[in-house]
Amino acid sequence: MQPELFGTISEFPFVYDKGFYAGATLEQNKTCKNCKEKDCLTFLQTATNKHHYLCSYKFDNFLLCFNEKKFMINGMILENNRTIPEGRRFKREEYLVNQIEIEEKVTRYAKTENFISQQISSNIERNFEVFHDIKNALAVVQKCADLFIDKMQGSDFQEKLRHTPIEITDLYDALSLVNSQLGMMDVLVNIESISQGTKNPVNIYRMFHRLNKLFAYKAKDKNITIRWKDDGQIPFTEAYQSLEFIPIILLDNAIKYSAADSTIWVDFHKTNSEIVVTISSKGKTIPEDERERIFEKYERGNDAKLGGDKGIGMGLWLAKQILLKHGSDIFYYPTEGGQYGNNNFQFKLKI
Repeated sequence: MQPELFGTISEFPFVYDKGFYAGATLEQNKTCKNCKEKDCLTFLQTATNKHHYLCSYKFDNFLLCFNEKKFMINGMILENNRTIPEGRRFKREEYLVNQIEIEEKVTRYAKTENFISQQISSNIERNFEVFHDIKNALAVVQKCADLFIDKMQGSDFQEKLRHTPIEITDLYDALSLVNSQLGMMDVLVNIESISQGTKNPVNIYRMFHRLNKLFAYKAKDKNITIRWKDDGQIPFTEAYQSLEFIPIILLDNAIKYSAADSTIWVDFHKTNSEIVVTISSKGKTIPEDERERIFEKYERGNDAKLGGDKGIGMGLWLAKQILLKHGSDIFYYPTEGGQYGNNNFQFKLKI
């Protein structure tokens, strides 16, 4: 659930991530807004099973979890809370609640979140068959391209491909990319399919580089150049087939959010045990309070929303899930500081 949505269904003020939000009818408690301790933020980040929390100012706070996202109703005063001085209780009378009222509201919020999640899943599943039909239609087109290439001179497919007109090879490569992108729908419907099948030796450098020409067409619209760095032969790693989605997601994102007339750098280097991949692009950097959230499901940065870029906030979440299944993770960090600079996404794979 997004904080904006939670703010429309919760009459109580709340805390999410590192921010304080007003409820639908109640503003943030003044004591909370002016608090220097802000220990409720620390509790929010570390809490697991403890749902009721008394802050340093003795206000009652209640933890809620929706699909791995944590919210906290904050600054309330339970009827049996006698640690708040009577004068302050009187001034904060609108924040007085009873335990049953809080429990009823939390149950209602949970039902709302469950309904939203079911609607999203149902919508994906309803459209899943349509995507399969599109994949089947593309497979027919790709088969036609295969037959055309097969008539070219050469003893094997690769040699025939070299004798094929560039317009046909570009079409063939583009069809392969679209098929891979549509393959991500299988993963979105069934996240466990990330690790289905067996691991095979793959080369992450080649995975990225084979998309160079295809993404170069997309980058051309913004006059963006894609450059490559590597420190020699990049070794193979054992991976599931789902790893092929990583370069698609990260290159697509880099182009989408890069400034025009800039350069995207894809850097590969190896240590004794790992391959380190960093994708760097110039543009507006992600604010500190959004840097963890961008890897959550359906989350998009505020600048991405305001900029009108299309997306539903699934790409980086999916990339993270794929890399976690490979014993890795993905991290974001900016360089050069300020609102504009280099946006860097980095992950590591075991050799």
